[in-house]
Amino acid sequence: MFYRAIVIVLILAASSGINSQELRRKVYFGIQQETITDSARDANNLPQNSGVIVKSILPGGTAAAMQIQANDILISVNMQKIQTPLDLPKVVLFEGDEISITISRNGKQLSVTGKAIGKPKETSADFDVIYDAVPYKSGLLRAIITKPKQSGKYPAVLLVQGYTCSPVCDLPDWHPYRKLTDGLTAAGYIVVRVEKPGVGETMNVPDCVNMDIFAETDAFAAAYLFMKNLPSADTSQLYIWGHSMGGKIGPAIAAKYQPAGVVVYGTTHEYWSEYLFRMIRAQNFGFGTVDYAQNEKDLAAYRTIFYRLCVEKKNTRQVAEEDTVYKSLMLRDLQWDGDALIFGRSYKFFSSVEDMNTTLDLLDYNGKFLSMYGEADVEVFEPNAMARMAEIINYKHPGNGTFVTIPKTDHAFLLLGSLTESYKIRADLTLYRQEMRTKFNPRVVEETVKWIQSQGK
Repeated sequence: MFYRAIVIVLILAASSGINSQELRRKVYFGIQQETITDSARDANNLPQNSGVIVKSILPGGTAAAMQIQANDILISVNMQKIQTPLDLPKVVLFEGDEISITISRNGKQLSVTGKAIGKPKETSADFDVIYDAVPYKSGLLRAIITKPKQSGKYPAVLLVQGYTCSPVCDLPDWHPYRKLTDGLTAAGYIVVRVEKPGVGETMNVPDCVNMDIFAETDAFAAAYLFMKNLPSADTSQLYIWGHSMGGKIGPAIAAKYQPAGVVVYGTTHEYWSEYLFRMIRAQNFGFGTVDYAQNEKDLAAYRTIFYRLCVEKKNTRQVAEEDTVYKSLMLRDLQWDGDALIFGRSYKFFSSVEDMNTTLDLLDYNGKFLSMYGEADVEVFEPNAMARMAEIINYKHPGNGTFVTIPKTDHAFLLLGSLTESYKIRADLTLYRQEMRTKFNPRVVEETVKWIQSQGK
């Protein structure tokens, strides 16, 4: 469901309700940063752990309005020190807020003031793009609704995104999630995207990084009910589209609320530890991390690692301290940060996935089901589990489950070629980012539309 070396995901004119008035637009700095060099720090008489270099300024942002320039060194924002490129996104400011930025330019420190500018909204000439908010617990989650311009009732689709705590709103038009959802809307469907708690423009909600999968499922269930209550939604044609980890969350919601249909892509019905074991075996050889012999030795250790984390619910430090081999493997393959995070999220989320039984959720769901496998998907790497998801549906409801292979297509819906070619491209992060801008495979949209349309026949 995710690449063990680096997680990549898939990073307006009106409102359908009053909630959008309560979620303010967050600041858009419009700065591309890079880590400061020792020579640049010394030339500007800055202490260690101070400042980042402004690589470039993006148009329409706060920095451009405040005349920040490329090669300036960003020192602080509203008295909050900026020591690494990770610090700027942590500054909480909203559109219209007063802002003071301290920089160093040509060896001289300057303070510039102004007002925060919000991020530009998504727009479309072909359909309506509506910014709204989903009530969740005592807070709100940012939602974007895309719908045909003509009045009337339309089938509605909720996107449930993958593992990471990455935004799905305010995306560039080349982003695979934008391509997917815009394509579905252009075909005549309402599509709802909603941020995970604590991601993007959310308010008074738990933090995505530290919550478990059941709390995340509750958030998407709230989004499903929000979609169901949209005035233009045809409640007899509600669909959930689950990608990656969303392919496990989607069936859990469907088992409770029984939508007309569920689509999943790049996922599995297996126990989490079962899937992870197979993922390590496939990817470590596919990416050339180790040879077959070393891979088998590593897998022997992973049997214990995954049991400790997923079954015994031990924390990551406890597992690492048990054996230096476990520590080195977690650092190499699981993006362990040396503390509590695996693949960018708390070990508590990681271990909670083990307790979600997707097979039982599928058996409790009575509607139609489409399972799509991209044959260049290095996160899923073979079709058996996804084909079996459709078989599980058909076991109880013959004819309700459909399995489709999308040729030459990877986890992010990109047309990359064979699985071997996909491994090579994914190993080069710069190349992969370039491919992401141009290689979206519209077949993913086409198969979804064809399947939904076939349900009425």
